[in-house]
Amino acid sequence: MTATDGASTAHGRGLFIALLVVAVLVAAAVGAYLDWLWWHPTQGIVVTLVAIGAILLAGLLFLFRRSLTTRLAFIGFAIGAGLLLGQWMGPSREELTIVSGTMTLTLGGPVQGVASGPADCSTVASGDELQVTMDPNTRLEVEGMDPQAYPFVSSTFAYGDRWQPEDGSREDGLVVSIYMNAALVPADGAPTELWLDSSPSSTIEQRQTGNNAIVLFSGLAVTSGEVAAILGTDGDVTGTLEWNCGS
Repeated sequence: MTATDGASTAHGRGLFIALLVVAVLVAAAVGAYLDWLWWHPTQGIVVTLVAIGAILLAGLLFLFRRSLTTRLAFIGFAIGAGLLLGQWMGPSREELTIVSGTMTLTLGGPVQGVASGPADCSTVASGDELQVTMDPNTRLEVEGMDPQAYPFVSSTFAYGDRWQPEDGSREDGLVVSIYMNAALVPADGAPTELWLDSSPSSTIEQRQTGNNAIVLFSGLAVTSGEVAAILGTDGDVTGTLEWNCGS
C-alpha cells in the first residue's frame, strides 16, 4: 500500500466516523423531540422499540462481515443508540398526578339534561396543566326522554401543552370534548355516536379554575355523528362542566 492509498483510507475512515457522529446527534434530536411529543408511555415506547430494532438489525448485519454490511451495521447502531440517548437525556415534562374526582355535565341546549359521575383528574405540581375526564359509563338524563334511552356520555376539560389537539388549538389553550353514545340502536340506522370538540370559534368561559372549577361552553364543533340522532333534536349543544378533583 502506498502512502497515498494509506492517506486516502484514513480520510475515508474519518469521513465515515464523522457520518456516524452526525447520525447519533440527529437521531438523539429526533428521539428527544418524539419523546416530548409522544409523552404518553403507550406512545413513547414506539421510539424505544424502533431504537432496539435498529440495534438488533445492526447486530445481524455485523454477522455478514462484509465492508458494506459492516458500514450499514455501524450506521444502524448509531441511529438506535442516538434515539435511546435522546429519550434519556432530552427534556422531560412535569410528572402527572392522577387522582379521582367527580364531574357534572349540565346541558342548556338544544335540550335540558344532566350527567354526573366519577372522573379521572390528571394534574401537575405547577398547575399549568390539567385534564378531567368523566367516566364513559355515565348516563345523560335528558328531560322528556325515556330513561331507557338516556345516552351514555363522557366529557373532558383540559388545558396545557400536553392536551392540545393537533389541529384547531385555541389561543387560551382550553379544550372541551363531549362524547355521547346512544343507549338504544335507532331503527332508522342513524349514527349511534356523537363527538363534539371545541374549536377556535367555540365559546368557553371559565368561572373558576384549578381542581375545583366550572366552565360554560357553546359553539362546539360536531366532529362525528349527528346531534339530533342522540338528543332527539338538532341545535347548538351548550351548557356547563363542573368538577371536583380530590379536594
